[in-house]
Amino acid sequence: CDAHAARDAVKEAFALELHNHQISRVQIIKNLSALAVVGEGMAYTIGVPAKMFSALASAGIPVRAIAQGSSKRNITAVVDRQSLSKAMQAIHSAFTLSAVPISVGLIGMGRVGEQLIDQLRAEHPRVLKDLNLDLRLRLVVDVGRTLIKQERIDMGNFEAEWEAAAKEPDVPLEGLADKFLTTHYPHSVIVDCTASERVAAFHKHWLRRGIHVISANRKAGATSIKDFLETEEEASAKNVHWSYAVTAGGALPSMVCIQDLLNTGDHVMRVEGMLSSTMDHILSVVSPFSDATPPKKFSEAVVEAVHSGCTEAIALDDILGLDMARKLTILARSVGSPQIAEDIKVSNLLPSAAKAVVAKLNEDFTCGNHCGKDCAKCEAVAAALAPFDADIAARAAKARDKGKCLRCVGVVNVPENTVKIEIKEVSIKDNPMACLCNGNTVVINIHSDRYQDKPLVISGPGTGAKLIAGAVFADLLRIGQSFH
Repeated sequence: CDAHAARDAVKEAFALELHNHQISRVQIIKNLSALAVVGEGMAYTIGVPAKMFSALASAGIPVRAIAQGSSKRNITAVVDRQSLSKAMQAIHSAFTLSAVPISVGLIGMGRVGEQLIDQLRAEHPRVLKDLNLDLRLRLVVDVGRTLIKQERIDMGNFEAEWEAAAKEPDVPLEGLADKFLTTHYPHSVIVDCTASERVAAFHKHWLRRGIHVISANRKAGATSIKDFLETEEEASAKNVHWSYAVTAGGALPSMVCIQDLLNTGDHVMRVEGMLSSTMDHILSVVSPFSDATPPKKFSEAVVEAVHSGCTEAIALDDILGLDMARKLTILARSVGSPQIAEDIKVSNLLPSAAKAVVAKLNEDFTCGNHCGKDCAKCEAVAAALAPFDADIAARAAKARDKGKCLRCVGVVNVPENTVKIEIKEVSIKDNPMACLCNGNTVVINIHSDRYQDKPLVISGPGTGAKLIAGAVFADLLRIGQSFH
């Protein structure tokens, strides 16, 4: 064949060099392809080779050989044949010969997942035109259902395609990467919109396969320190993104602010905040900062928070402090404090007897903003918590007599390497968290060398499916723009 004839001709031409071991051997390597970038102005344009090989590296494509013609008008790279289509897409995108195609997979079709679908559908034309990104939703997975397309899901007909999707007994995570990855998409991103530990455990596997991962699942960032560091190492080794910023401050840019401070040489000493929209909603009506607002019963406030849609998927985790502990774990790790959720001191949230009642109720409580006012499970929760109304009302009244209100505060103390959560009496006049945090609001105070006299305060609505989906969408766009 031609390959063998070419090899024999080269061996004959370089016989002396082979004999003197100046060349070790001449061999045939199969299943390779040559990819050339050609342009008249290449000889005088700075950065063309860098852009070409950066695009290939970003797409995870190994280069087997490089050659440049004497005219300097072309550069040729040899790549594995199975990666040729993917390599061409990556280089076309890098030189803006076409939009950057990004294969997107979504896991979890709860409230956040549904909102993300709506936002991807509405904004796709603008993102394609203004950002030159072609976001192609190819995979959607939820418990018992999987929808996957070779090219893209028809977003205009998504609901019908989703209803007709193949039924499966459980999320097929083991073979998901094999189904999702294709040879012609240079970049693939999986978005985790679940609250599942099982899904979170697969993040490192997907990163190892060269898939970027965006997580709204805080069980991934709040896992054991060993698993957390291993996942970060996988992302670094494969040069892919593992983004979980939305899991600490919700839709607020708290993680971005902290990273900007650290990257510019500042030292964060303490981060304190009211990170639970659920507890804020409850305490803002049980212990309002305004005398003009009559307080409500604790049991009623809990059900009201559930119906408002501000709770997590496992709603009563918020009241036990479990969800806030995960957020503080992630914040602690972002400032370099190797804290795991089990080490966080959670105190004074509820009376001991109330904690036991809530933990028992939490086992099968799946209510949310889809419930009506006559929901039997919600009524059962209110009845079970009613015996503790008087105790919590007395605490709120005691704080009010001092000109204070009750708020659930978490503190990451970097010098002491401690993290704690407690209900505190917060001064209405002196503490910005008291008045800023007034129903479904997140407040984060960052104390650093630069922000010693007054903390950097980040505040706003932190939860809600539309807000969280928007923050996840923004992460997806940031990752996409890094491919240009």
